[in-house]
Amino acid sequence: MTDSEAAILIPTIVSILVFALGILVKWIYDHRHKRRSIIAYRNVVFEWTKLIINTILAQSQSLRDFSSKLSTTHSLLPERYAFSRSMSDKLRDLSAEKVVSVFIINCRCNKNAEDKRAKYSFNLVSQYDFLASVESIVKENYESYNRQANDLREKWNTLLQNIQHEMDAIKPETTRDFQALETIRGVIMGFMKRKVQSDLIEEIYPILIVPLNETVDACKGAFPEVRCCQTVYECARKMIILYNSWYALKTGYSEVFNTYAASIDKSVSALRQAIEYYKESTRVACWVK
Repeated sequence: MTDSEAAILIPTIVSILVFALGILVKWIYDHRHKRRSIIAYRNVVFEWTKLIINTILAQSQSLRDFSSKLSTTHSLLPERYAFSRSMSDKLRDLSAEKVVSVFIINCRCNKNAEDKRAKYSFNLVSQYDFLASVESIVKENYESYNRQANDLREKWNTLLQNIQHEMDAIKPETTRDFQALETIRGVIMGFMKRKVQSDLIEEIYPILIVPLNETVDACKGAFPEVRCCQTVYECARKMIILYNSWYALKTGYSEVFNTYAASIDKSVSALRQAIEYYKESTRVACWVK
């Protein structure tokens, strides 16, 4: 190689090597940066899940307490549920694509650890999705319960007013009319003397609804020709129907909210298993993609 050729070739080779070295350094830097980002993301998932689980479990207990109150309430008044922000909506920021990238593609199992990455990554995604949506579902169900309970309460108050109005409006024309009317009036007056709060339907049931319907049946059998009390008879029947509707409403929604509490507990348990697996049995790959 002549001096002139060397003067041209050597700088060219050096330039190429420097360029290649620059590309290599940038690739190593980008790779290290990406790996650090994946490590940071894993830690964020672990910490967010830990923090959010505490608030979600508090919500679960709140639902269980509310379910208990519903099952034991004696009142037509809707039971109040205190909503508290569980921060579960933050879980929506953890996308399925990112979870797959961090916890499957760029994740390696430790030595002798069973490969459950696919199972637990699915657990992460599915439980995050459920917990992020459960708060709004609970709210929708509570609003539905509250609306139906208020509707029943309004119908009940109207029914009590109507039966009293009908009793006052009845004008007995015969002795049998008078006997039937007084028999029914005796039951109603007996209830009014007890001074039970009008919303306490469970307590009203044995001292008004049951005896009134029994008295109505007895009067209809003893005085079949009496027509003046027909509206009162209908009110008595509506009381039974309304009581049954209220009982079905409170027991039904009690079961609904208790089921949600159990589902949240089950979801939290699945999340904890997934997080524990990734912490104890996996690591970030040396060469990430």
